[in-house]
Amino acid sequence: MARRVGAVVGSVLVALVFVAAAVAAKPIKNGIYFDGVHGVYVAFKGDNKTIKGLNVPCRGKLWVATQFITVKSGKFSYSGPDFVAKNGKPTKQTGKMKASGVFRTSHLVVGTASAGGCTVHYAATLT
Repeated sequence: MARRVGAVVGSVLVALVFVAAAVAAKPIKNGIYFDGVHGVYVAFKGDNKTIKGLNVPCRGKLWVATQFITVKSGKFSYSGPDFVAKNGKPTKQTGKMKASGVFRTSHLVVGTASAGGCTVHYAATLT
């Protein structure tokens, strides 16, 4: 009986490893992810697993992360400088942005971002 239980537990663990590998290997699609409710944009480029743009609106201004953000195992975190964009151009107004998120599927990223005194919880889908 003990050998049978051990074999079952062993096979379940092996199956979980395969499922975890399959989930981790899920590719993230290149493109713009947008949360229409909160106005958050996430621009992802898959060839080097980098978020090229993270835009967070706050009180009528659009705050933009100044650095690229590396995505590892479908997750990212950013704490760094940002600036306000007006008419697609950077202004002299700067601040600090904090953001984190996880790509739940190849078409959905969820997370939290704060910039310009606002904090939003977003769920952005591939547009």
